[in-house]
Amino acid sequence: MTNQTQYSGGYAQHTLNEFSKRSMDKEGRFFKGYVKAGQTLLDVGCGPGSLSIQLADMVGSSGFVHAVDVQSEQFPALHADNIRFQKASIFQLPFADETFDAILAHAVLYHLNDQHNALLELKRTLKPDGILGIRDAEFGGDVCYPKVDGLELAWDIAEACFHVAGSDIYFGRKQASSLMKAGFEIRSLSASYDIFCHASGYSPEGFSLFWQDYIQRHGNKTRYSKEEIEHAVVTIEQWGNHSDAYYGRTRCEAIARKPL
Repeated sequence: MTNQTQYSGGYAQHTLNEFSKRSMDKEGRFFKGYVKAGQTLLDVGCGPGSLSIQLADMVGSSGFVHAVDVQSEQFPALHADNIRFQKASIFQLPFADETFDAILAHAVLYHLNDQHNALLELKRTLKPDGILGIRDAEFGGDVCYPKVDGLELAWDIAEACFHVAGSDIYFGRKQASSLMKAGFEIRSLSASYDIFCHASGYSPEGFSLFWQDYIQRHGNKTRYSKEEIEHAVVTIEQWGNHSDAYYGRTRCEAIARKPL
């Protein structure tokens, strides 16, 4: 995610800890089969670089990974020689045309208010026959348990916050059409879940902290009252602390090819 580390305090550190668990065997599994030794790759919206570092290991010493994000404070200080982290926008990448064999954009596009121009910029830097892998949220398939009183309204407020922030939480279902409009050829489409529960390794408390912070920062821009926003924050905290808390976040995935 590109803008998570704007947040401060315990939430920000907890979020970075959660991101550090990202794995090419899990979150990057849909893309993993397209990574080859010797390739030049781009990880756009790399966050703290957990996937970038694994990609660098996969391409080996004969390959190279460029990792970019709009927030540079989160970049790791120590990493292999075949990876470079730099601050850059997905809309204006500091790379020549046809630089990359493959590009990964994990949990990036749905946060943008202009996916089309972002995809065009990625296509510009991708070599002909190069591969683009994208993975985005799709709130329409999410699963949440248990149903704490007031939780449905809290999620409605969270959705409104995403809207005023310019994000599209239903972009997952639009991946294929968006890629084709940008001139890509679809190679595969899939979906999976990120699971937040006490048994999964991704804690519901941390997930709850994300939403508490997000609603507090954006809620005053929505049509909801101060009292409704405050109640939503408390409700989500109660859910996150529940012993049976379970959230399945839908992720739609797409592999696309730049035509020759």
